[in-house]
Amino acid sequence: LVLGLCRAVPFTTVYATGGSIAISIAERLGISSMVLEEEPLPGVALSSCFSDGTNVRWFISKAGSFGKRETLLSIADTLDR
Repeated sequence: LVLGLCRAVPFTTVYATGGSIAISIAERLGISSMVLEEEPLPGVALSSCFSDGTNVRWFISKAGSFGKRETLLSIADTLDR
């Protein structure tokens, strides 16, 4: 599903919650490595990457078992600055 969406829409950023989900998405997008650029919030990683066949250049991941309901909004607000 994610691969199809990223091919159909020129997304440059992907967000994944949960380690196994993040790994699966990265594999499907053909991302073989990522470079950690910053930690916008505790436990949230913003990494640069290259995805062959899509426009994805940024990958945001967060462990799935912690955080508040507002975490995604906080991430968006932090990155928007």
